Amino acid sequence: MPQLHVFLSDAEYTGIKEQAKATGLSISTYIRSLAKGKVLKVRPPETYANILRQLSAIGNNINQIAKVANSCGNVRQADIDYIIERQSHLWDMIREL
Repeated sequence: MPQLHVFLSDAEYTGIKEQAKATGLSISTYIRSLAKGKVLKVRPPETYANILRQLSAIGNNINQIAKVANSCGNVRQADIDYIIERQSHLWDMIREL
């Protein structure tokens, strides 16, 4: 495999290193991706995955409550309170970002 040796200033190297880290890639992979013309995006914080999981869980709970409401004609207050509490927790997580 051909190699390319490049001289960089300390500032240039630091910039590339930080940009690669922000995308979650190694420096080599980052530079190869740029050379291929890929548009690289900053990797989202790990908190995003947790928020998405919790949103999915809330959606599932709402669907289950809707099924019960359709069959029984009413919804338990405890179920509504649970959804409100989970939504509040999610908003707190989003505000911390």
